[in-house]
Amino acid sequence: MTFATTDEFKKRLSQPVRLTREELDEGLSHVPFLLNDSLHRYFAELMSALAADLVLLNGAMRGNLDAVLSLKGTMEQNLTAVRSFDEASRKATGWLIGLTVVLVILTIVLAFFTVLLWSKT
Repeated sequence: MTFATTDEFKKRLSQPVRLTREELDEGLSHVPFLLNDSLHRYFAELMSALAADLVLLNGAMRGNLDAVLSLKGTMEQNLTAVRSFDEASRKATGWLIGLTVVLVILTIVLAFFTVLLWSKT
């Protein structure tokens, strides 16, 4: 609803029905021409609308905060799993190096005895 004159806006302010967002926005241009009672009503409606917006914004921010905290917990679990995997991989690498050294030594010993037995025949 557009207000062509300040009188139309004052008439709308005198009604007990709450102002819509559009009416609040359109009424802003009439504010300099309002008297105290109308001005108080307009600012009360405006503050009520802003308070409702803040409540919605706070709820959205709280939801985002919960999502961030959940993501942080998930990331910590992933980091713990990666560290655990890294430690297990390090142990397995040590065992494989040891096994390789033993197999190389065993191969050298077998090759030596094979050459020794072959040379005797």
